[in-house]
Amino acid sequence: MTNKITTLNFENAYNQLNELQQSAVTETEGPVLVIAGPGTGKTQILAARIANILTTTDSLPENILCLTYTDAGTIAMRKRLQQFIGADAYRVQVFTFHSFCNNVIQENLDYFGLKGLDAISELEQIAYVHEIIDGFGKDHPLKRYTGDVYFETKKLLSLFENMKKENWSADFLAQKADEYLADLPYREEFTYKKAYKNAKAGDIKQHLVNAEVVKMNTLKAAAHCFDVYQEVLKRNSRYDFADMIIWVIKAFKDKPEMLSIYQERFLYFLVDEYQDTSGSQNELLELLLNYWDKPNVFCVGDDDQSIYRFQGANVENIEQFIKKYTPFTITLEANYRSSQYILDASRLLIGNNKIRINPDKHLLAQTITEAPIPEIRSYYNTTHETVCIAQEIAYLQQSGVALSEIAVLYRNHKQAEDIIRYLKSKNITVNTRKKLNALEDPFIQKIIRLLTYIEAEHKKAHSGEAYIYELLHYDFFNNDPIEIARISVDVYKRNFNERNTSWREELRRAHTRKSPDLFTTKQPGEQLSKTSQLLEKWIKDCANVTIQQLIESIISESGMLVLALSGPDKIWNMQLLHTFFDFVKTECSRNPKTNITRLLNTIQLMQNEGVELPAQRISYAEDGVHFLTTHSSKGLEFQYVFILGCNSKAWEKSGSNRNFKLPDTLFTIANEDESDENRRLFYVALTRAKTHLYISYAERDANGKDLEKSRFIAELETKANLPTKALHATDDSLLEFETALLQQRPATAKNDIFDNEFVDELLVKYSLSVTHLNNYLKCPTAFYFNNIVRVPAPLSASMTFGSAVHHALEMLFKNMNAHVDKQFGTAENLYNDFRWYMLKHEDSFTEMAFKRRLEYGQEILPKYYNRYINEWNKITSVERSYRNIVIENVPMNGKLDKLEFDGNVVNVVDYKTGQYENAKKKFNRPDSEKVQLAIELGKEVAFEDEFGGDYWRQAVFYKILMDYDQTKNWEMRTAEFDFIEPDKKSGEFVKQKVALTSEDVGVVKQQIIKTYNSIKAKQFSNGCQKDECVWCGFVNDYYANKQVSTIPIQETEVD
Repeated sequence: MTNKITTLNFENAYNQLNELQQSAVTETEGPVLVIAGPGTGKTQILAARIANILTTTDSLPENILCLTYTDAGTIAMRKRLQQFIGADAYRVQVFTFHSFCNNVIQENLDYFGLKGLDAISELEQIAYVHEIIDGFGKDHPLKRYTGDVYFETKKLLSLFENMKKENWSADFLAQKADEYLADLPYREEFTYKKAYKNAKAGDIKQHLVNAEVVKMNTLKAAAHCFDVYQEVLKRNSRYDFADMIIWVIKAFKDKPEMLSIYQERFLYFLVDEYQDTSGSQNELLELLLNYWDKPNVFCVGDDDQSIYRFQGANVENIEQFIKKYTPFTITLEANYRSSQYILDASRLLIGNNKIRINPDKHLLAQTITEAPIPEIRSYYNTTHETVCIAQEIAYLQQSGVALSEIAVLYRNHKQAEDIIRYLKSKNITVNTRKKLNALEDPFIQKIIRLLTYIEAEHKKAHSGEAYIYELLHYDFFNNDPIEIARISVDVYKRNFNERNTSWREELRRAHTRKSPDLFTTKQPGEQLSKTSQLLEKWIKDCANVTIQQLIESIISESGMLVLALSGPDKIWNMQLLHTFFDFVKTECSRNPKTNITRLLNTIQLMQNEGVELPAQRISYAEDGVHFLTTHSSKGLEFQYVFILGCNSKAWEKSGSNRNFKLPDTLFTIANEDESDENRRLFYVALTRAKTHLYISYAERDANGKDLEKSRFIAELETKANLPTKALHATDDSLLEFETALLQQRPATAKNDIFDNEFVDELLVKYSLSVTHLNNYLKCPTAFYFNNIVRVPAPLSASMTFGSAVHHALEMLFKNMNAHVDKQFGTAENLYNDFRWYMLKHEDSFTEMAFKRRLEYGQEILPKYYNRYINEWNKITSVERSYRNIVIENVPMNGKLDKLEFDGNVVNVVDYKTGQYENAKKKFNRPDSEKVQLAIELGKEVAFEDEFGGDYWRQAVFYKILMDYDQTKNWEMRTAEFDFIEPDKKSGEFVKQKVALTSEDVGVVKQQIIKTYNSIKAKQFSNGCQKDECVWCGFVNDYYANKQVSTIPIQETEVD
């Protein structure tokens, strides 16, 4: 009975197909290629074809192999098959390419010998690449001594992934790179079309060729790391999923009898999403098909919807398939989803892509006969866009439109955050699935920060003080912020010359501190003492319990768990907690020796390399508005589709290059640029709509900065003649929106952490340095914490390296001045003083970072010494300090690296580590014209344009100090900034001289006076409010009863 029903289901489905679809189902013998555009019934055809094979031939379900691109595609295929053939659907061999290869490996374990292997994690991949980078020699093209020394990690992993996907060897890539370079002189873009300066028409643009040579040499060096990477995987008994395909291909080639088993087992082959197959997947398929002259293979896909990888390889795979098998080709153009208006607009947009299989493909609407023309909408700013779309959705709901038939599409989740919150405030249900990084959630960050402090204090007492200020503010500890600030200042003052106390000691006796006045009834420090007892217990427990037990104690004993379960986000908090605990358990399972140090190192590696601990925050309602990224919308359809945020920044500007450049000789078809893939993604978004399509962009952001519309909007306007409506929200609706968002924010605390008697005490004897001046101008809030309260901060590796270089140069000139004959020491002396300082402060570095920085110092310091030894002025004063210099009632201080004398005329030298190229803007003077232009254009005013660069101001500040010094008759005319690291491009050392003018002095004087008066007036609350500013975030979160979990590293000189 079941077979009759399923057969009837198939017949009914088959009869509903159009002629071309039926042809795709019935052409079962020989190769068939189907180009299936959006809404043309691709999945239905695949399932119906399998059912037809089983109905009209003697083949068994086990003789059919269906390969899909994703696991979701496998599930969808199986579900559709079950409707046609019932339980036999589970006998049809439906796999992804990877799961098919895994099946082959499992069936032949004795041959593959992989019983002891585990799949590699993303973290392990990164760690292994770091190991390879650490092993680079001095002259390796990818070797870096400073900055992000592991910068190439993701680029290397991406290259290795592509090499596996396409089955490229390092030698093959090198050959293609050489072919590319050899061809450059014959390419139009690399030769002058007409005479230019010293070049004649037809001459080679050598500078462009040289740049490509560098890129290709870098690629070759990277590619030759591939075999090393594979050896590291083998040594550690690891593999990744791409390896499985390579292994099976090699096995099929080396052992033909194994290949023949699968060739004889399968009589029919079906491949879904063929446009997304990689080179290795295509090679695997060809091996399986080579048994027949005319294989029964059915490939279906749409090159216009390829949104996951570069198209050059995709189209090449399809063209090779056509060339090799001359398949019966069907292009499905009957669309059962969208209106003709939508289809025409989509066709005219995608027509701008040059690399297409069938550029004449013309989709025709079959079911939608009446629908409005798609609209492009421009809004005054992003807030207007959010409000107007939300109001239209509310209107649609009131008009009886099912919310499940409405979708809002966007490029990234951040674009939709406000509209989701606004709709929820209006009680409109939404469906969202947002993958968040649990490690970035404040709840989990507090646990990590506490673990970091405990681990540091357990290793070495007082080494965790850089973290204590922040964690004492955590809401579950309930400490008074003023009491915390008092301890911070007391610890700093008592330890100014030598260590006399510590945070732990002061916290232990916090309850013994005197009340600030006679009217305070509560004993100060009582809560701090309780917090101290908890911290001391956890530090002690650290060595005696497992990491899982320690985390459990922290969460329960601190009050964190009670607080997490009492708020509106208690379900999400528990989900985060379970996610984090599962992660810890997994790490302990993978490495039973995991302790607090290993766990924190793992988390640090994840944060440094952008590896997420994913947690899905799902909001679901059966009848809710769907909020989807464009990538996740593929395969779905809705009556109403809003595509918001269609600005160039979101759709076209990808930022820095994330991959090594590949030579275009890898493909017979010219490779495309990134805009073509973005256009295909936009095409996917357009074709999700059935009847109503609204495409919108904002002309400005919420701060008034001008935004550029996407090029795809322009193409739709010009090619498809779509009308554009300029819309704006009413004042009442904007007020409602702002009110709704404000009501969702937590109530603020009443304490004012800046304006109190304690801060008055700190400012009584305040003196301004140039570092303080620069810091205040950048952010008054950060200045308060860093320079007034003196929150402890960890020294960075780069700062310690710079201090070591300063120390070595100071000793070089001090020893010269002390020498009877004014003789400099040797280059070896210079390096030894550098090395002494580095060894003394080795705890500022990781083991590898210390080794690398020491090697870098050994590389550059002798070169620097030899470059200038015969030029240095010997009439010098080093580390000259100025204190209590007063200018118009402003006390100032400073310390100068070196003074060079010519009589009483002084040139002040300041040593800088780092690259001159990155410091150029720091020499700029204020530029009022640029400031005015930025304001007129609605752009952010650059700090250097408004206030001048830090180095320029430093030079002028030093001149003012010297001018107002009554003890010496010295005249400072110039400042010289001496860069100790050679320029990366030229290899030359750079000195930048700054000539000082009376105008410069006047400007900086005003900055000094205004800044000092602002500091004395306790004007610290108006911070920069930049996303990257930790202390602005700290204050904002403090008032919202939350704290951030990152203390900024101090990258400034000691005053």
